[in-house]
Amino acid sequence: MYIGEFIKNYRELHNLSMQDFSNLTGLSKAYIGMLEKIYNPKTNQPISPSIDKLNQIAIGVGLTLDDLLKQLDSDQPVTVNTKKNDEYYTYPEAAEFAEMIRNKPGARALFSASKDLTKEQMEDTVNYIEFLKSRNKG
Repeated sequence: MYIGEFIKNYRELHNLSMQDFSNLTGLSKAYIGMLEKIYNPKTNQPISPSIDKLNQIAIGVGLTLDDLLKQLDSDQPVTVNTKKNDEYYTYPEAAEFAEMIRNKPGARALFSASKDLTKEQMEDTVNYIEFLKSRNKG
């Protein structure tokens, strides 16, 4: 389930208007409406809310952020930071590789943990994790 589906289901279950949900979470009605549509009409890609926005939603509905995230599909995009990658990463060549990691389900946890790694170190880490996962399958 995407965050927009979660919001819509929650609002319907609790008989809440967008304004009511806005009051609970501190998010604007326009943003809630955008999330409920799931896809950005300009890019046709799922909306990628920030961790801070997801936390606001979680608090508003009485969940922890972790509990909310567990209810979302693994392919729900989430913006981990608001800085551009080339400003965030110590090694500029690592920024592009980090973007690939950020969008790969199952590798998102590496995204924020990889700030001071080189591209080669990130690649080694991803390869090692893939190796460990393959050993567990057999």
